[in-house]
Amino acid sequence: MKKFALIFLPILLFADLLVQTAMPKLSQKVYLGSFLANGHLPPKYIFEMDAFLEGEIENVYIKPFAAVKKGQKILSIKSPKLLELESTFIENYLQQLYFAKELQRLKPLIKEAIVAKRRYLEVKNKFLMYKAKANFYAHLLSEWGIGEKELQRIKSAKMPISAIDIKAPIDGRVAKLDAKSLMYVQTGDHLVTIIDPTKTHLEVALPLEVVRYLHKKEKIYVDDKEGFIESIAPEVDPATQSVAVHIVVKGMKILPNQRLNVRLYIPKKALVIASSALIEVDGKEGVFVKEGKQFHFVPVKVLARTAKEVYFLSPTITTSTPVAVTGVIALKGSMEASND
Repeated sequence: MKKFALIFLPILLFADLLVQTAMPKLSQKVYLGSFLANGHLPPKYIFEMDAFLEGEIENVYIKPFAAVKKGQKILSIKSPKLLELESTFIENYLQQLYFAKELQRLKPLIKEAIVAKRRYLEVKNKFLMYKAKANFYAHLLSEWGIGEKELQRIKSAKMPISAIDIKAPIDGRVAKLDAKSLMYVQTGDHLVTIIDPTKTHLEVALPLEVVRYLHKKEKIYVDDKEGFIESIAPEVDPATQSVAVHIVVKGMKILPNQRLNVRLYIPKKALVIASSALIEVDGKEGVFVKEGKQFHFVPVKVLARTAKEVYFLSPTITTSTPVAVTGVIALKGSMEASND
């Protein structure tokens, strides 16, 4: 017994000289870690606009990365095939109008038996024929991009529109522009890509031990900005053992495929102390708490840790509890020596 005291006392005195304490701080959010995030834009907010007719690009009214408004004219295409269709439509439409007037002229004469009924039926059949043809070509023109307003212009002027205007389908930004003035394009050639950058969110590959804290639609903090979990992928990447998590952040401007490092936090109350305070004893993580002149080991539930801090929960430790932040290894050695 005397021999044990001689061994234990120097260790205890040495530890006491090294030990410094600090009070834990209360945090309203828990740090999950620093991760590489990627700007992700869902496909429904990406509009790939291809040439739906063959022809020459007459004018391009936008520039790469320019902001556009829905309905704004972005380019025009002059197509010989379109002009041919328009001319055929006008020809049939004029014939339709002519025979419509002729029917109106003959109708009262039929009643008075001045005009033979056979003549009236011939005119009526031609009217119906040209009406059907005009409607057919009007339908073809609509498939080629001629809207109702443009069709009314053609009917009113009795002249074809030399070029068709391509308009922006949404409020957004030009992400890619392949169209150039005087360039000849074939059907299906890519012209412009317009995106809605306001719908871009973060995609982060998070390890499984972090994902367990997250739930869909719950709040999360990215650096100092508030956001929420939009979705969590149901499958685990076997190569990295990570899960793709999509995060929408209020007020964060990020472009599709832009990469940046982010710090993630979840809104949860926790105690925070220097990471040097945490130590493992008998397979349990905990800290040494000072009571009077003595220290005793208290197991804690670790939520997260960084190189400098550890976030934890404990039913007995408060913000007024002195916790050892230096000399922790020496305290562990003293405790183990006293237990032998």
